[in-house]
Parts: sequence; C-alpha cells; structure tokens
Amino acid sequence: MWDGKTLVSSNICIIVCCHFCPWVCGCTKQMALQGPVPISLPGHLDLCFVVNGAYPASEDLAIAEETLTSCGFAKDASNVWVKSADQTMPVPAPQFIGN
Repeated sequence: MWDGKTLVSSNICIIVCCHFCPWVCGCTKQMALQGPVPISLPGHLDLCFVVNGAYPASEDLAIAEETLTSCGFAKDASNVWVKSADQTMPVPAPQFIGN
C-alpha cells in the first residue's frame, strides 16, 4: 500500500500463487491485496487499518470502510481516513483522587 502498488481483489488461485506463496517463502515483503486502508491519527500520520480474511478481498475493504465510517472517520482529499472534526472526543480533564 505504501509503495504505490494497486491493491487487488482476485480469484483464489491468483491470491495463493501470486501473492501468498511468494510472501510466505520470503520472496517478497508485500501482499498487495485489498483490505488495508490508510488512516491518520493525531501524532501518527502513516498508519493503516487492516481487515483480512474475507473472500473476495473486496469484502475486506468494504468491512474496513464501513467500520471506519461508523466510528466517525471520513476520507480526506488524499483518500486517507481521518477522524471527522465534529466527531472528535474531548480529552477528559485530569482527576485527582485523594487518599
């Protein structure tokens, strides 16, 4: 995802033979399948949220996007998921508990 590769949703043979096996054998450090989406949190810009295990991989992507939407995230102009301004939670005030 960070290398600019197109993330695919393919048939099971392509996924196993062209993505999974080369990754397991150490031939590549990438598995360019749909499922991860870039997110940004305050103080942490380059993060991703990953859903994995559904078939086809496009279902992983749909689950990730629906989950982030339900948690108050939205895509910005660069397609990075960020917390909507009206959905940010205030930081709780520090509390002192006496002895």
